[in-house]
Amino acid sequence: MNQTLMWIPHALIPWTLLWGWLVVAAISGGVLVWRRGWRALTTELALTAVVVSAIIIWVLPFLETLDINPADPLGPMVPRGLAIRGYGVFLAVGILSAIGLVVARARRSGGSAESILSLCFWIVVGGLLSARLFYVLQKWNEFSIRNPLDFLHALADMTRGGLVVYGSFLGAVVVAIVFVKRRGLALWPTLDMLAPAMTLGLCIGRIGCLMNGCCFGGLCDPEFIAGVRFPMGSPPYMRQLERGELLGVHGEWRPEDRYPLRAEQVDPGSVAYRLGVQPGDHLARLHFNELLLQSLSDGRIKGEFVLPWPRERATPANPLAIATSDLPAWSMKVHPTQIYASLTALLLTLLLWTAYDHRRFPGQVFCMLLILYGVGRYLEESIRDDEAGWMGSPFTISQWLSMAGIVAGFALWIVLSRSTKKVSNAPK
Repeated sequence: MNQTLMWIPHALIPWTLLWGWLVVAAISGGVLVWRRGWRALTTELALTAVVVSAIIIWVLPFLETLDINPADPLGPMVPRGLAIRGYGVFLAVGILSAIGLVVARARRSGGSAESILSLCFWIVVGGLLSARLFYVLQKWNEFSIRNPLDFLHALADMTRGGLVVYGSFLGAVVVAIVFVKRRGLALWPTLDMLAPAMTLGLCIGRIGCLMNGCCFGGLCDPEFIAGVRFPMGSPPYMRQLERGELLGVHGEWRPEDRYPLRAEQVDPGSVAYRLGVQPGDHLARLHFNELLLQSLSDGRIKGEFVLPWPRERATPANPLAIATSDLPAWSMKVHPTQIYASLTALLLTLLLWTAYDHRRFPGQVFCMLLILYGVGRYLEESIRDDEAGWMGSPFTISQWLSMAGIVAGFALWIVLSRSTKKVSNAPK
């Protein structure tokens, strides 16, 4: 896991970056004038220079990440700079790879590469917006939204959480339908063409999830060779810490209760055992700040910090408190569900790409995507540990959507297979 690949320091934002950009723009403008004259400067570079300058001045400061102040770790957070996240990098690589795959298929099939590129642009925009919208709605209670401005800020603040794959998929399909209808293209051949590109983007994007630590799996056997550990402050680490598992407590978890952890077993020799936690204790959540733990792990701050661990019927004679020095440096082993998902998406990409040339009816490849991805995602969710059941059911929201996708895929297969239309490998 490597959430942040590099930082653009706060001291460089925005004015140092702006001056650097203006120097680049001035050199580019000089070359453009020398080769093509002053008119080319105004028509080809001026607008770009103004837009990029505006982004540097007004957008980049908004995207800066707040972090622990090393001089005052328990005080207000301070801007650290612009984080270049591993998740974002792999997301961008996945998007570009998916676009390249679609363009390659369009050229092989004799379709219009220009139309496909335009479609891809709007799919990326619609897919990202929809993916973020689904995430904010799914995590509504974590965003403290009181008015429309708070809602817009939650959508834009990519430093808090990420994207939902099914949201991206639904947004992409809606955009594709609108686009092809407006352009007079063939809908089902277009969706067939897009299907393997979607899974390729997911294949690469899931590596970004691994680097970010999100979409993590449940606990696995400590001897399981494929199991992975995540560092202090990562999402799997914080989940295990919150529930006491990382400290050696196992039991029933009732998140709606004031003391949600009912201890049924305490591992001998564990931190909880040394603190005197006993089976039958009802314990509160552990609310360590993940940024504080990450800063300790990275060596940005030093020292020891102590957090009380309330338990029901506590007395002054038996208080519980956890010190950061008591905490392990790594999480317990979990299933690498991000890798499972990436490999599954890779296999789907190869299968859908091959199936395109062997379709019996338009839309068949898209139906295969709905069915096969739905099955894979349903199984993946059964070993993930980052989402609870939805609406009081044992199934996560992604499992419900997977089941709906499977049903829709089979229904579309039956309807489209009875169509008398001939297969068309590309929108003309």
